[in-house]
Formats: sequence, C-alpha cells, structure tokens
Amino acid sequence: MNQNRQTGDDCSTQVDFCVPTFKRPKAVERLLLSIAAHYPLANIYVADQNETLDREFYGQLGDKLAKVGLVKDISVEQLPYDCGLSYARNQLVLNSPSPYKLILDDVTMSFYPTAKIGVWDRGIISAWADRVNSPFYLVGSF
Repeated sequence: MNQNRQTGDDCSTQVDFCVPTFKRPKAVERLLLSIAAHYPLANIYVADQNETLDREFYGQLGDKLAKVGLVKDISVEQLPYDCGLSYARNQLVLNSPSPYKLILDDVTMSFYPTAKIGVWDRGIISAWADRVNSPFYLVGSF
C-alpha cells in the first residue's frame, strides 16, 4: 500500500477537491485518478464548461475511479459553454459543501502529496503538494 494513501478517518473528507475543466478529458481523468489513488475518501467536484456534458465519459471515469479505490461518486456540474476559469472556480467554491476547497486545474498532471492533508489546531487544514505541475489553491478560513 502506498504510504501516502489516506484511509480511516481521513480529514480529506473535510476538503473538497475542486477541478474546473474545459476540453481536456484526458487531463481531468489523469488528475482525478491521481487524487483517488492517494485519497480514497476524497470529495471530488468537477465544473465542466464544454458544449455538452459527456455523461458517458464521466460514467466510465467514475468506474475507473472506483477501481482505483475512490469510495464516493464524483459530482459533475455542467456550466455555460466557455464561461471562463474564474467563473468555474467561483461555482465550485459556491457549490461544494465542505468548509475547505482545494482548487486544482485540470492541467495538473497528477497530485503527489508529500504529507497528509491534516487538521491542525483550531481546525486549520493545511495541504502540501510535492510535484503539482500547475497552481493549486486552498480556500477556507485560516
């Protein structure tokens, strides 16, 4: 078992992994498979701004994620076509329920945590990423 893999009372359940996407199904698949491999209890939210929502793609992706070990279904929201990254991120923040949101771009190749996502004093959640190939943002009350 991967030593970075989170199990049990994983505090990643308090963090929503939020991914805006636009015309990059392979990239979003690669990223979500990486998250699922490290955080099987993750809450994953996708904001898709393609012309139409590819339900077949997301159904097949859900099956692949379950095989990797993801316990929960992903949530996919169809946004207006080409609405923009800022709009997509804002929708993810508004529509994901956990108090903390880790916003990852779909071009992030994979998510390799160097340490567990952990709850510190007073509920502060901190995230570390070693080899994240694009920016990530942790949104919450610090």
